[in-house]
Amino acid sequence: MPTRAVLFDLDDTLLADDAATHAALRATAAVAATQRRPGDSTTRPDAETLARAAWLHALDGWEHSPHRDYFETFGISAGECLWGRFIGEDPRLRPIARWAIAYQLETWERALADLGLRDDLLAATLTERFRMEKRARHDWLFADALPTLDRLRGAYALALITNGAPDIQRDKLAHSGIESYFPVVAVSVEAGVAKPDPAIFAQTLAALEVTPDEAVMVGDSPGRDILGANRAGVRAIWIRREGQPLTSDAHPDATITTLDDLAALL
Repeated sequence: MPTRAVLFDLDDTLLADDAATHAALRATAAVAATQRRPGDSTTRPDAETLARAAWLHALDGWEHSPHRDYFETFGISAGECLWGRFIGEDPRLRPIARWAIAYQLETWERALADLGLRDDLLAATLTERFRMEKRARHDWLFADALPTLDRLRGAYALALITNGAPDIQRDKLAHSGIESYFPVVAVSVEAGVAKPDPAIFAQTLAALEVTPDEAVMVGDSPGRDILGANRAGVRAIWIRREGQPLTSDAHPDATITTLDDLAALL
């Protein structure tokens, strides 16, 4: 059956989200290293040390969150919790939104405390600064992303299937400049189901009016993108950007290291 539709993952497939998160942490920590109020003789923290401390506390806070099961189910990372507002129709987002306000501030408070600093105003400043720095990097597309989308648009129906919270993922999509390429977008929290559940693939295929054997899924995550496509009966192409291992239960039909090689496989 000829390919009629190409389904893409977003984070770390088209958008360099992980790199953007860590760059935003470093940029935010650099602000702390330069902040000094009149009459303040306190030594400001080393930016790299503060960025590392903030990330470790972000991971720890995420790990011990009362909402961890929800995050794991719908694919919401610690880096996203560090800036997201969690706005959406799912009523389960409301307590998460309240938790996130405290989590974001406490992450920076604890990171500063690790360096011997207790500065409530600085922690609040860094909390908001990180949100700004991260959103400023929503255009960190991989170099092969736009040329690939331009090449495929018109020849194939394109859709995006991404795990995550609505405000977070749609903010990335809008500010990355690629929203117009995807007439169909499935965000896991909005869909009520997440990759690798085949139901989110079925919803997307129905919206595109194509059958599983007419579609191809392209993603970087073996456990979510590739396994999900396997379960949905969709051909799976694994974009292996960072040399990550392949999980034993995921079976890509092809593996590429750049999206430049995708068109030839469709």
